[in-house]
Amino acid sequence: MKKILFVFTICLFCLQLRGHINVLICGAEPMTSYSADIQTKLLSTGRFSSVDIFNCYSGTPSLSLLRKYNAILVYSDGTFFDSTLMGNNLAAYIDSGGGVVCAMFDTYRPYVLAGAFKDSNYTVIVPDSATSYVTRSMGAVLLPSHPIMHLVHSFNGGHCSYETVSGTITGGSYRVANYDNGDLFIVAKETAGYTHNRRRADLNFFPPSSSVEICFWADSTDGTQIIANALLWVHDSTKDTVIVAPSFVDEAFGGKLVTVYPNPSNGKATLELTDPQSEITITDALGRQTSKLYPIEKATAIEFLHDGIYFIKIVSPAFTKTIKILVVR
Repeated sequence: MKKILFVFTICLFCLQLRGHINVLICGAEPMTSYSADIQTKLLSTGRFSSVDIFNCYSGTPSLSLLRKYNAILVYSDGTFFDSTLMGNNLAAYIDSGGGVVCAMFDTYRPYVLAGAFKDSNYTVIVPDSATSYVTRSMGAVLLPSHPIMHLVHSFNGGHCSYETVSGTITGGSYRVANYDNGDLFIVAKETAGYTHNRRRADLNFFPPSSSVEICFWADSTDGTQIIANALLWVHDSTKDTVIVAPSFVDEAFGGKLVTVYPNPSNGKATLELTDPQSEITITDALGRQTSKLYPIEKATAIEFLHDGIYFIKIVSPAFTKTIKILVVR
């Protein structure tokens, strides 16, 4: 039954072509043709009921306006008209159930959002300086089954290839894909907001394409698909995530590395810990304990008897962490 539910969830995501999904593009952008290019490309996918534009370079959308949309794409090519008000409104929008995807240059220090959005509960990539004019392409895809990677086969950033050089992400965030040089490309988070249960995604590229500027990302590659997938994914945090991060470093727990792979699992998985002196408790989706382990080695084999969602809780003297794993044979 759970296997059927898993497949159905994927199909719902992939076939949200006729859903009533309304998107707002918030670009702090003096060049109106840039946001218009993104709008045209998103509408061409047939996956959204509407795609509107608000120029955040010359004004700030109210919270009541933001709430009319299911998901919002935020990017900048200059300073926001009121970065503090914009940041406060976006944070409140997320806490009321909205989904936000950020792209360059919002992760570039001089152009970032201020206000409540600066809090690590809402931020994914920690802003830093930027680099450009070295052509970047998609490198290692760490989570190929993540919904943001659906039907994504290639990406070329063009001659401009704007990206932040930040390698730092906030607690609970995880890499979905890297650039060819190992830099951050796509980063996601499922614990955003005041309630820690909203989805956020950061796309480390400038979203207008080569259709408007020849040196922007090549529109023969899958930039539109990435943006559309990210907006759909952050739209509904109530659906189970098909893939969760297989590894991460959570600085809040002393930088201890916890890795579980493969995830999803076919019934067997490996848990790796930098601190093996831990107690591991595994429970199913109903909270029933299925096993308890006390590993003394860094790598521990785990077996699951049935399909479904399980939670692996690791308790050590240094930290406590719970990881969700999906078992599908």
